[in-house]
Amino acid sequence: MTAYVEIDGLSASEGAGQRVLGPIRVQSLLTVGESVTTALNAGDTTISIPTGATGIVLIPTSTGTANLKVRTSANAGDQGLPVSSQEPFVLIFASPAPTAIIINSNATQSALLTGWIW
Repeated sequence: MTAYVEIDGLSASEGAGQRVLGPIRVQSLLTVGESVTTALNAGDTTISIPTGATGIVLIPTSTGTANLKVRTSANAGDQGLPVSSQEPFVLIFASPAPTAIIINSNATQSALLTGWIW
């Protein structure tokens, strides 16, 4: 069986009432199912992406304080996209998938970040 990520949500207090999001399901073509856990050094931390991967869910610690930016091997020279240091981030890969994810941190963070690759 292949893996998938499903996103759904509810915004109950909008001016026009509530809005339901999803579920939105992103299914993998292959079963990759790899998890990576790493501490973040100041500067770049690289996570290798296996062939056939569809995306990655980055799950930082809930106590993270460092400023994080994410880029891939496909745009390694880029400044990176700022992401939350405490909340999950989902990145779905364009085809072909990158060979690595690069997480830039402005400070060393011993609390672990987990990446789930599917």
